[in-house]
Amino acid sequence: MLTWNSDPAGVSLRINLQSFNEVFKAYEEKTGKKLQVTYIPTSELDARIAANPGDFPAFLHKIFATMGPFLRTDNHLYPDWNPSPVIDNLPIA
Repeated sequence: MLTWNSDPAGVSLRINLQSFNEVFKAYEEKTGKKLQVTYIPTSELDARIAANPGDFPAFLHKIFATMGPFLRTDNHLYPDWNPSPVIDNLPIA
């Protein structure tokens, strides 16, 4: 679970924390469709960002790959809220 706290007063948001790899795998299992996924090592992303600090796609990819600032988990304000997995909210025909 992920808690986002943007406010020193303690406003928190809890979500179901899943990596893109987990979402892609769940999608494949749910639909039976195989996705073509390209994996980029974080060392390559680091090199791209070092070479070009304006490489926004590499920056976002690095944040998503490492979960960036989203490591703190907490749900003290809404302990009964249990968010559903991402895959349950995708419009899959």
